[in-house]
Amino acid sequence: MKYGLFGINNGICADPEVMRAVATAAENCGFESLWTGEHVVLPDPQEPPSPAAPLFSMVHPSTALSYIAGFTSRIKLGTGVTLLAQRNAVVLAKEMGNLDHLSAGRLLFGIGAGYLKAEFDALGVNFEERGASTSQPCANSGLQMHLHLMGGFFPSRASRRVRNLLKQVVPPSSSVAIHLPHFAAQLPAHRVGMGSAWIKMAPDNVLKA
Repeated sequence: MKYGLFGINNGICADPEVMRAVATAAENCGFESLWTGEHVVLPDPQEPPSPAAPLFSMVHPSTALSYIAGFTSRIKLGTGVTLLAQRNAVVLAKEMGNLDHLSAGRLLFGIGAGYLKAEFDALGVNFEERGASTSQPCANSGLQMHLHLMGGFFPSRASRRVRNLLKQVVPPSSSVAIHLPHFAAQLPAHRVGMGSAWIKMAPDNVLKA
């Protein structure tokens, strides 16, 4: 049995001293991993299904995990989760690849599609297309694109210029954990096998996909 601690960048742990103390204690106690949560923005006023108040403290995942990587040496560092539909594939691959590099291969790249429509609206991202844009092979923020980029491989449909550029972007990443709770109904169940793990939150939707 392996234990991970979620929320290392949220709430009281957003304070750098508290984050350091909790992360250090978790590593010393033998926890396998630390996990960040993420919402770029939260709706004001808070309405379901928003998980927290508008001004709830939440440090950006890669920033928090880079900070933690500097004073830990063994504990793995996970994003729980990064929403691919809100990201540019190349920029995110470089961001996470660099984090994996600086942490000596400790990154666990957890991904999802998201569930909070107000957040997508604030970012100008189409909420209804989040599942498709997450899973399609060579989309701006597609799952296969990220797996190819972070693994050092590049989609066959990418241009030679892009492939040559991306060879300089990131070193190979160590692990990808796939999180499928909110877009499972839009994503074929066989996609679960593309990662190393997935968070069981909506199995019925996966089975129906």
